[in-house]
Amino acid sequence: RVVRWDPPVMEELARRGAKVVAVDLSPTLVQVAQERVAAAGFSDRVTCLVRAAEQLADEGQRFEFVLGNGVLHHLDLPLFKDRLKVLLRPGGVAQFAEPLIHHPLLRLYRALTPHLHTPEERPLSGAQVTRFLDGFAGVDVVREANRLQRPAGRPQPGGERL
Repeated sequence: RVVRWDPPVMEELARRGAKVVAVDLSPTLVQVAQERVAAAGFSDRVTCLVRAAEQLADEGQRFEFVLGNGVLHHLDLPLFKDRLKVLLRPGGVAQFAEPLIHHPLLRLYRALTPHLHTPEERPLSGAQVTRFLDGFAGVDVVREANRLQRPAGRPQPGGERL
């Protein structure tokens, strides 16, 4: 079982046999995802829910994989860290891709588009990432210059392993 929110990735995981739970706080986005999943014929393998990821832990759900793309910077990190430890089954894996505050193009984009961001939404600092990862075993952090061009499952050339 996998928890993930990204319709193309959800469909690919379902195609490969995974049972996927996707969560989002937006009823509109969940409805669009449900329609897309149904059209692709994966309604039996993908469940789309309107709720916070943290709530899945309260419901007793456990997952082999928890994947997120650009979500951590929206969350209360200490709370989510505790919930993530409950969400992951023993030996489970979590993978997140996040914008970091030190990236100059991200800083410029945010300065030019303040109307597109809530005050609570802030890219993560290196210190926040370090605190979040503290206490997890087998941590691998990869800094990527441009993750949009990175082939899935492969480190990007020039990426820095920490």
